Amino acid sequence: MRGKLQSVEYIALTTDIWSSDSQKSFISVTAHFIKTSKRHSIVVSTTELLEHHTSLNIANALRTISMSGRWEIFDKVVTIVTDNASSMKKTVKDILNKSNHYCIAHTLNLAVKDCITGRLVVNVMLKSRAIVTHFKQSIKSSNTLRDMQSQMNLNIIKLKQDVCTRWNSTFYMFERLLTVKVPLSATLSMLDSPPANFNSAEWVILEDCVAVLQPVGKITTILSGESYPTLSSIIPLVRGLQSSLMKKSPSTESGKHNYPYWKL
Repeated sequence: MRGKLQSVEYIALTTDIWSSDSQKSFISVTAHFIKTSKRHSIVVSTTELLEHHTSLNIANALRTISMSGRWEIFDKVVTIVTDNASSMKKTVKDILNKSNHYCIAHTLNLAVKDCITGRLVVNVMLKSRAIVTHFKQSIKSSNTLRDMQSQMNLNIIKLKQDVCTRWNSTFYMFERLLTVKVPLSATLSMLDSPPANFNSAEWVILEDCVAVLQPVGKITTILSGESYPTLSSIIPLVRGLQSSLMKKSPSTESGKHNYPYWKL
């Protein structure tokens, strides 16, 4: 791998800081380059980040990784793709003196999170998590839901739990709840101590959320691809997203409240 990196003139890096289940912080760095007209990607490091996540400490970690004897690629780096954190911008532009591009998927994630903080949406989100958690933790309830789907001649579909830091997982949770709306409601009415079901207005809020988030989810998937370049797709995809959202007509007060932000 080192030979491949040494044989090319230009390299782009993507980097991210993440936490393990044991709450240890790591920094991952992937090198991207073109060789013989083909795009290649190599993970050059996943290193535990022991220092505080200041711009200087992150810069030192990136410099150590890219200048180490194993790789020696720092001078070949033409740009570094990061999230939108101000510390990353300072790290790349001000300290490392490299070009910096923001991850568009992360940008969309921030935009969506800003638009699903309304009280009614948050209430539906909390109720959704309570329902899904109940069925994940109760084998009896889960079996009852499965049996209900069988009795209705429906496909056996499990509920999906979201991850609060990732809006797309919340979208998938909402989408799945709508898919099993009928057998789920029937099952909840049969349980001894069920979590609260959605009322009719809350089901409509779920429908509004899914209608708005679905096109965002589609382009996020496209822009998160690893086997093809995505930079040239950003403008047409975002324009297409704006056009799609302009055609949406939320039916709930919560949806109408948040809709102007999407139009922007």
